[in-house]
Amino acid sequence: MENRADHLRPVDIEEIERLADTQGNDEDITTLPKGLLEALSAFVIGASIRIFDNTESRVEQKFSFLCHISPFQDIHARIKRLIKKFLIDLYKALKMPDASETREFILGCLSQAYNDLYETHPNIPEFPVILKALSDNINSHEVIVLNAAPSSHSDIKLNKKFNFIIGGNKLGRGLTIPRLLVTYYGRLTARPQVDTLMQHARMCGYRSKDLSVTRVFVPEEIANIFAAICEHDSTQRDIIKNHAIEGTLYLDTSRVGPTRPPVIPKSVGAYRAGQSTFPKLPEYPQGEIEEVTQCISKEVTHLEKSDEILEVNIDFVTNIIEKIPFLTSGGWYPEVINKYLSWYKENYSDVAQLIYTLDTNIGPSRSRGNQGLVIGSVLSPGIQELVSASDSNKPLVVLIRNKGHKWEGVDFWIPWFRFPENDKNILFNLNNH
Repeated sequence: MENRADHLRPVDIEEIERLADTQGNDEDITTLPKGLLEALSAFVIGASIRIFDNTESRVEQKFSFLCHISPFQDIHARIKRLIKKFLIDLYKALKMPDASETREFILGCLSQAYNDLYETHPNIPEFPVILKALSDNINSHEVIVLNAAPSSHSDIKLNKKFNFIIGGNKLGRGLTIPRLLVTYYGRLTARPQVDTLMQHARMCGYRSKDLSVTRVFVPEEIANIFAAICEHDSTQRDIIKNHAIEGTLYLDTSRVGPTRPPVIPKSVGAYRAGQSTFPKLPEYPQGEIEEVTQCISKEVTHLEKSDEILEVNIDFVTNIIEKIPFLTSGGWYPEVINKYLSWYKENYSDVAQLIYTLDTNIGPSRSRGNQGLVIGSVLSPGIQELVSASDSNKPLVVLIRNKGHKWEGVDFWIPWFRFPENDKNILFNLNNH
């Protein structure tokens, strides 16, 4: 996901859950959930910037905001009430300042949105100029609900300059929303289907024209799922285009399948031959990891010297990989790696390469878009040299024991794995992992 940090903005998953509480307070705009308020502010400022730019006819100056967090109509009704309350208070703050009790609060939110959009639209006019454009055009707005209710809109037809769209399952059918500037997305199921999420992604359409004022407000958990889908889709296309299906191994949790399984599942993940992977965020919290760290340290330090390329049997490797817990995958699927290693053992060799290193000092980083903690590059220059010197046509595992003083004071292990370059590409069922 290129330029992810420029356009993604974090939302707490707890906020989405609070919005789903239809008994919540809908009267006081100052208690509006932080992410939703920021998203609404970003939209009205972003649309006002595009209106002021005046690079298109007035007929084309129709912009969209999307809120999609639930399939349930009572939640849609609540979101509609919240947006209408926002619009009423916004109107008073801009056009009836003496009668507005929330003017300073509203202007503060709009100023924050302006400063954020300045990062991707540096030629933006001064804030008072954009406020005037917003004040001059805010009367032209509509709140549109798309769901199965009899009163719902049957389709999306933009008649106003500021269009606020709230939706349910109708939005999951490949519908593309025109001139979508800001998305507030929080739809998460227990077992997300890739084809459904790809349909949801189509809501965004192709928006390079408006990219400088585009924002997506989404919880990190959901952003990571979309990022994984994007990465796996790109990998699959590369495999099909450049390597052909004959050089591909399909893995499932129940079996090692042939190159052409009878039915490819809806949710397909992929690893390229020669690809490396490690967990985006290993398990590190105190009280959760001490026993695992001690157990793995005991097993690993019985080997020969650290910081060397060793040869070990595959069962030893799969046992270690299976034991190391993680909080965020980031493309790390240990069941798939171990299934591949079992297949490799049956078809090639019982030997894998292993490098282990002790007492590194890797600290936490912020993910792109400031969405949460991640671990950055895990290979030190010295270990990278060893990796480069290893046999690229054999499986390679790197085990890194990281000191915990930059985290919660407890040491923890980080696994890193590289598939052989001269072997098969891997497809697997994401739903099983």
